Amino acid sequence: MKTRRPLPEWANMLMKEFTRPPYFLDHLLNDAKQKTGNEEQPQGSNAEARRVVGSGLKADKHAQSDNSHASGNHSSHDGSGDATRRTRNYREATQRGQKITTASTRPDDVAGGHARHRLDGPTQSQGAHDSDFNSEETGDTTSFSHGTSIGGKGGTDIIHAGTSLTNVGPSTNWQLVFRKSGFPISLQKAFAWNIKQAELRHGVMRIETAKGTYALKRGHLSPEKLRFLEEAFRFIKEQGFHQFAPLYLSRAGKPYVVREQQTYYATKWIPGQPVNFASLLQVRQVARTLAQFHEVSRGFETDVYTPRMEFALDNLLRERTEDLKALLARVQTRTNPDAFDRALASHASELRRDAEESIRMIESTACLSELRDAEETPGLCHLDVIPGNFIYTPEQHAVAIDFDMCTYAPRALDLSHLLRRALQQQHWLPDVAYTCFVEYNAAHEMSTSEYRLVEALLRFPYRAWRVAHSRYRMGAVDGQLEELESAVRELPRRETFLDSFSRQIER
Repeated sequence: MKTRRPLPEWANMLMKEFTRPPYFLDHLLNDAKQKTGNEEQPQGSNAEARRVVGSGLKADKHAQSDNSHASGNHSSHDGSGDATRRTRNYREATQRGQKITTASTRPDDVAGGHARHRLDGPTQSQGAHDSDFNSEETGDTTSFSHGTSIGGKGGTDIIHAGTSLTNVGPSTNWQLVFRKSGFPISLQKAFAWNIKQAELRHGVMRIETAKGTYALKRGHLSPEKLRFLEEAFRFIKEQGFHQFAPLYLSRAGKPYVVREQQTYYATKWIPGQPVNFASLLQVRQVARTLAQFHEVSRGFETDVYTPRMEFALDNLLRERTEDLKALLARVQTRTNPDAFDRALASHASELRRDAEESIRMIESTACLSELRDAEETPGLCHLDVIPGNFIYTPEQHAVAIDFDMCTYAPRALDLSHLLRRALQQQHWLPDVAYTCFVEYNAAHEMSTSEYRLVEALLRFPYRAWRVAHSRYRMGAVDGQLEELESAVRELPRRETFLDSFSRQIER
């Protein structure tokens, strides 16, 4: 009998893409599950969340859904195979922190290099000092203990961000794996591990010991930041919060080991898969984890390290708006515009309008007051809210990992990150916002001014700005035009959602 040869990994990935059902069938399946009680319903529903995303947004939901289905312009299913691959290549390159030119800046750096003023969190290949508040709109960078599924669909193919190391293992000869990977053999003794097996998964060493499985990383975090995180984790654990990957202490009782001026740290390996932002159930669990994390961390203080707080969101939006205006002015005066230039210029007025509107909103008395109040009783935010940084466990919890960018910030920042990415994955359906608001209200009731702050952060045209900034500040690469076109196609659905959201806040 002829033995069937297994498909190579790239063929398996391609087969998954071909056999994945379209979004609208997945949505119908989820609806059917909800009707039969198979899908968990939002818990802790409250009048405030229903008021804000109630009748107005629900009414608009059907129009948005019908329009997106009729047009066929889904962000994850549009265009030809070549265009999809180019867009995917661009996204994966930027999400993994790969350099697309020889420039030292990243696509999400604002003009002038003020890395401290960014809306989204970094890939873990960057230093904590970068304060780069994120990677990509639908982005999936990996965590330092696991990884992410290709394309953000919750698959099983795991990739690691920010590294070019070749995978090694698994093998019971852990010393060989360490040598091939450039990890010091002495780490085994430093962490007091009886190692049974080791393998390198895209830069992260998976360690199996007699006592458990751990993720070992050669990281960029300073010992001071790691001590800060270890104390913060101990504090929130005492408050009853457990949805995070704790740091593993070395034999010396420290959350790190230094070898040859390189810092190594380890966390518990969390079983499960990166969350899927196209799943309402999984988005709900991420919202619950973020909201509870922020709430239980209020009151945490330590003198071992003081991270830079991130409450000046008005300054952040002003800097990004000025950068966007400069890019638009530049493209509108080009003598020989290319296809990307023309596509961006054709939507310059609406992009400029949205950016200016976000500034007007965040400079309102209500939003500035909300920022001041949040700073008075600060809690911690994750600040890198991407699918790869939350593991969906067999128990249907979302466990947070990769706290590289964690610092004190208004919880509206984490919430807006989650909303923007999940809304984009689910084509700006109002149920996404309602689900997240329910969980945040369950942790601590949201005020009207906090809703306004979230609206201001969502109003800025981040996706179009980011790809334009990447192209003009760092250089042209394949996939940028397709990414811009995808961002432009979602503008009508995005506008419908934001206008409805604004009307609901006013009620």
